[in-house]
Amino acid sequence: MNGLEIFLIVILIYVLLMFVFSQILVPNLGWKRELNEDIPLDVVKDMKLIGSSVKNKEDVLKKVLNYFTVENGFYGEMNRAFSDLVGLFEKSFVKLWYGDKFLHCHQHNFVMSNLLLCTSRFSEDDLILKVINCYTNIHQYVKVNVSDDNKIKKWVVVDSFAYSLGFNYNEYLPRLTYFVAKKRGMKLRKNKHKFKRPK
Repeated sequence: MNGLEIFLIVILIYVLLMFVFSQILVPNLGWKRELNEDIPLDVVKDMKLIGSSVKNKEDVLKKVLNYFTVENGFYGEMNRAFSDLVGLFEKSFVKLWYGDKFLHCHQHNFVMSNLLLCTSRFSEDDLILKVINCYTNIHQYVKVNVSDDNKIKKWVVVDSFAYSLGFNYNEYLPRLTYFVAKKRGMKLRKNKHKFKRPK
């Protein structure tokens, strides 16, 4: 084999691993997701309170996003998937909630989706998983229907991973994240804290 053939084989293996097999093997990353895990009662209570105290679904969504990323400190970090391969496979809501506040994008969406469902204002039909490629990784976010009218759909992007890095509400992580951040004059937030919630 010559150098070009080896290079093409390596690229093909990488593409298959990253964009096909990862969506099959990593829990909640691909097309199938598991919802309604055992969620701690204090979290369920907080979500019920948010769901009942806010008039429209979009405001509920914004409050849940704030509760998740700001009040409870969950965050994402660019390119940590390679250094935390074991963490990619964690799928227990309780372990994710009470563990290190860093979550991979699919775990952000798993937790966020469960929080939204706990408000009793959203159904599974209101949540659609989307997957895009960002540089050499895949990235997942959720589209959420925030319409209060069952006959009309109004979809917004919920990417709590990107939101924790400093991107806006209703914006998913740009494919060329660093270039977009630099163009906007943003410094991507680096969350190095090791806050652990008391048990």
